[in-house]
Amino acid sequence: MSGSFATNRRFFDDKHFPRGFSRSGVFTIKEAQVLESFGFAFKELDEQLRQPSDTVEQRFVAVCRGEQAAESAEEKAWLKFKQRTGRRRFHALVGSPKVVASDDEVSSSSDDEDLVMED
Repeated sequence: MSGSFATNRRFFDDKHFPRGFSRSGVFTIKEAQVLESFGFAFKELDEQLRQPSDTVEQRFVAVCRGEQAAESAEEKAWLKFKQRTGRRRFHALVGSPKVVASDDEVSSSSDDEDLVMED
C-alpha cells in the first residue's frame, strides 16, 4: 500500500463526529487513524472524483460499489464510516435505462396484499 490512498489532507467529519473519530466511541483507535489519514482519498475514490492509481485502490472502489467484500482495514473502516453516517453504497446497473412507474402502477399502500375480495 505504499502509494495507495495518497493524500496530503487530513479527513474529518465534524457534522457526524464533532469530537473526532477516536473520541466518538464508534471506531477503534486503528480505524480512527485510518480514516483521518486516508479518508479524504477514500471519499474521492468512492464518489468517483478521482481515478484509482493502483490495484489496491481499484479493489477499494469495487468494495465501495458492493462488487467485493471488504477485507482490508481501510475497506472495513470506510464501510463502517459510511454505515454510521448514512451514506449508501453505490450501486449501478450498467446499460439499464431508468424506469419510471406511472401513477397506475404506484401502490398507495403496502396493505394491498392483505385485502381479500369476496364475491
